[in-house]
Amino acid sequence: MSLSAVYTNLNSKHQLSTIFNKWENGLSLPRGLFSLFILYLLEKQYFPIIVTDDEIASENIYDELFKLLGKDEISYLPFFSGDESFNKTAFENHFSQFTRLFYNNTLRVIISSPRVTNLKLPNKIILEKFRLVFKQGEEYQFEWIISKLSEFAYQRANIVEFAGQYAVRGGILDIYPFGETYPYRLEFFANTIESIFRFHPNSQDNLEACSNFSLMPASNRYEDSSALIKNLPSNSVFILFEVKGHHYFSYPSTRFLPASNSFFKSWSAFSSAFEDPLQMFSLLKNDGFSIFYLYERDLYRKKVMEFLGESVFREWGVLSEGFVIPQKRIAVLTEHELFQRERMVNPNEQFIPESSQRSPLTESLKYGDFLVHRDHGICRFDGIKTIVIDDVPQDVVILQFARDDRIYLSTKQLHKVFKFSASSEVKPELSALKGIKWQNVKKKVTAAVHTVAEDLVKLYRQRQALQGYRFFPDTEEQADLESSFPFQETADQLKAIAEIKEDMESDRIMDRLICGDVGFGKTEVAIRAAFKAVMSGVQVAILVPTTILSFQHFETFQQRLSKYGVVIEVLNRFNSTKNSIQIKRLLGKGKIDILIGTHRILSHDVVFRNLALLIIDEEHRFGVADKEKIKKLKNSIDVITMSATPIPRTLEFSLMGVRDLTLIETPPKERLPIQTKIINWDDKLISDAIHREKQRNGQIIFVCNDISRLQDLQNELQRLVPSISIRFAHGQMKGAELEDILLAFYSHKIDLLISTTIIESGIDIPNANTLFILDAQNFGLSQLYQLRGRVGRSHRRAYAYLI
Repeated sequence: MSLSAVYTNLNSKHQLSTIFNKWENGLSLPRGLFSLFILYLLEKQYFPIIVTDDEIASENIYDELFKLLGKDEISYLPFFSGDESFNKTAFENHFSQFTRLFYNNTLRVIISSPRVTNLKLPNKIILEKFRLVFKQGEEYQFEWIISKLSEFAYQRANIVEFAGQYAVRGGILDIYPFGETYPYRLEFFANTIESIFRFHPNSQDNLEACSNFSLMPASNRYEDSSALIKNLPSNSVFILFEVKGHHYFSYPSTRFLPASNSFFKSWSAFSSAFEDPLQMFSLLKNDGFSIFYLYERDLYRKKVMEFLGESVFREWGVLSEGFVIPQKRIAVLTEHELFQRERMVNPNEQFIPESSQRSPLTESLKYGDFLVHRDHGICRFDGIKTIVIDDVPQDVVILQFARDDRIYLSTKQLHKVFKFSASSEVKPELSALKGIKWQNVKKKVTAAVHTVAEDLVKLYRQRQALQGYRFFPDTEEQADLESSFPFQETADQLKAIAEIKEDMESDRIMDRLICGDVGFGKTEVAIRAAFKAVMSGVQVAILVPTTILSFQHFETFQQRLSKYGVVIEVLNRFNSTKNSIQIKRLLGKGKIDILIGTHRILSHDVVFRNLALLIIDEEHRFGVADKEKIKKLKNSIDVITMSATPIPRTLEFSLMGVRDLTLIETPPKERLPIQTKIINWDDKLISDAIHREKQRNGQIIFVCNDISRLQDLQNELQRLVPSISIRFAHGQMKGAELEDILLAFYSHKIDLLISTTIIESGIDIPNANTLFILDAQNFGLSQLYQLRGRVGRSHRRAYAYLI
């Protein structure tokens, strides 16, 4: 059962199709009816081409129809930017899929922008001429393949991570074809392909053997292409969804304008008149309405059965919003509207591999990198080559040691090698293969580790002996909170949550480090742990390094926990004296469940009544004095420390087992890697990047850490892009003014925010996906990493420009 079943049911019982009969004159209906209108056109044997200049609307429409029709009947052409290189990979993936479906005659719906009329389409003969097929056991000239890849507009890389890339390592050739979910690995013996494997671009591990695969060039490499519009079937019809201006197509066309009126209402417009949902549903049922509920997760199907009973039709399906047609006694509502759950839409999801942990060595290995061999010491990576051993070719890693000594290490022994790391950028001295110097170093380090370990054991013995607070098992409210999470948890998130709950329900005092990349879901882990503590009748303190992050966490925790009656307050330097006194008074009486704040909450005058859980975000940002205060708290309460870049001592304690360590290494499936570029100041490049982000309805962050230059920078950027709204923010502003600016940016009232590094930690603006960092050479690597993490927090491709 699906959305098509809803359409069939509504059409047979309520003649829904009659409202679409005069579609040639244009339609003004609730947005939720649009996909049903497309089903109507398909039923009438039309070939709809949906055109919109709103990229977000196009993604939502594609998501609905993709889940309804399947990957072989619908094609999405993200042809919105004036410069296709801005999102070239996404476009090429969809274009490759489009040509295959179009000539296989399975395609039934196209979604694009008005610029689709400019798109060139190679004919079927040209496609076959350009297709490159690789088969196991056949011979190919290696140099010829490389030249073809260059001709096809594929880019050479050290390792293959994105579609349109290839990499060469000895007799191994990795290729990531456009339109494919996974790349392919070809292993050669001389000029013969010995094996073909599909592999994972994150871990670089082989997944499955293949006998062949094919490769097509980028869209701009075809000869004798003709306009797509000249190749469309005769039953084509153009549907202009909220398109501005006039457009001429040599096929029938109509306009669809999302709107509510007295005859057709969106679900949100209809339900806003009722305070009590149960009263509203009771009224609908008594008036003879057919109520349809569309769910995406089975959990929400069960929940609606408890909420509304058996009288509601429950179908699996996706709509951006529900609708009500009073005259026909029809009401359709969706899972995300009923349970206020945000929907994540990603039109590129089919091209994103399942999440996988990265291989720490192969991820960034390049010529000249320093490595450490477990047995022989410090060396330098000098590449990979193929050598013949006992008449068998093998790929080996070349390790350069002192005195020009080399070791050829089999790729099967890479576990003996790891990346060299040090606190300074001084180049290390290469170890000599002959002599005992490296062995002496290992002995000294081993002895030092034993000494440190003994001291640490003594230090933490007291803590381990103390009996901690045993938190209650999960309640129904806990289950309800977790089911309301708007996204799909990753495997690592679920593992982290389970480990924390196990610690909290034991007698042992918890001291756990949650280490995960920016945007990998550490905050949700903290929310669930904090709520579990509150449900156990104790207080929670959340310590953050910056005032802005305290506001951000306050908003996030309020949004998730307020409906359960959890009292949350924030304490930082922007609180008035009167407000601070009031918060401290209520805190001491136990009337505040969760207190979020900066180092201000460590002050001697901030006293909790029954604090049992401390959550520290970005511990590396706190000073020595603050950490001494934290240590005094940690002797008796459970502690969770969260960081993307933990300080070495913190990480060392965790790796040695003194502190428990949980890694969140799996990114959300919809998350795309951030494209990072180092540039000089270029008016055209900067203005183009800003315009492109604005075209996809996104926002921009511009980091400048010199307060005296912010006003001049705003004037310069306003000159480059006069059509967008720009404000700047810094930590010396008054609290109310700074909060107003950040909230305006958060609610998309500001297009571009110029800021100092106050936005470095934790600011979560999923709609901001272009970042500029001025004078990037003045920042540390950890700072750049945190700043870059302010973008790329949604399914959209993010771009970071280091100036």
